[in-house]
Amino acid sequence: MKHKDIYEWDPKLAADPTFHQRKKYFNRTSDSLVCDGPDHYAGIKEKFPPHLQKEYELPIEYKHNNIGFRNHRDVSDHMNEGILAIGDSFTEGDGVRYEHLWTSQLEKELNVPVHNFGICNTGLDEWFRIFLRYSRKFSDKRVYILSTFFSRFSTPNKHHYWNPIWVDDFVDIWRHYFVCDNHTHYTYQIKMLAIQQLADKFGKQLIVYNLHELLDNPLMHDDTWWHSGKDHTGKYDLARDGLHLGKNFHDDITQKFLELTDIY
Repeated sequence: MKHKDIYEWDPKLAADPTFHQRKKYFNRTSDSLVCDGPDHYAGIKEKFPPHLQKEYELPIEYKHNNIGFRNHRDVSDHMNEGILAIGDSFTEGDGVRYEHLWTSQLEKELNVPVHNFGICNTGLDEWFRIFLRYSRKFSDKRVYILSTFFSRFSTPNKHHYWNPIWVDDFVDIWRHYFVCDNHTHYTYQIKMLAIQQLADKFGKQLIVYNLHELLDNPLMHDDTWWHSGKDHTGKYDLARDGLHLGKNFHDDITQKFLELTDIY
């Protein structure tokens, strides 16, 4: 083991839960993504103002590439032109049209391909693995991450992403010890430093923006409108699924990343 380069991707880990769950999306186009869909929208339609109801009546296309990411370009095993973008559902875009996503808008502004590698319901554990596995397959030195403080992690003994906040037996312990803001913030810093170490090792320029800097709700865990059942009162429109944020949120994220790009 002492000769093993910890920065190299091990092909034997191809069944890692981070990527194993994406197999069902390989080269697939669908009319729903996790929470979105015509039946779901019909049940919550009254939650949206008239201008959004009219827009959301139109179908949203969820097209995935050859490795299961919501990106309209296939990815080669060799070098690919463009930029890698990483994140959770606010990057993959549940309930949001492809052309409205911050990755699509950033591509248009920079005139460089931006590859959307967002995966719904993931966190820093998965983003580390995506960075490790894919960042050197893209020619541009920039890697964008839209991060969150949400307490999420993956476990090696599961074939899917697991968040114990949804397991009744663990809720009290989880909320008391692991979802507290101090612990969550500390964990975020440590894991982000690990990704930064990868970026330095690979000669990549890591550009990170945390979506909590834009939201009215600064909580560092999942106790927000989509889990608490409370009405959404933020400054951004809801996405069609009623759980995420819409185009005007992605507009602002795009501008924040452009500002950060200018700094670098």
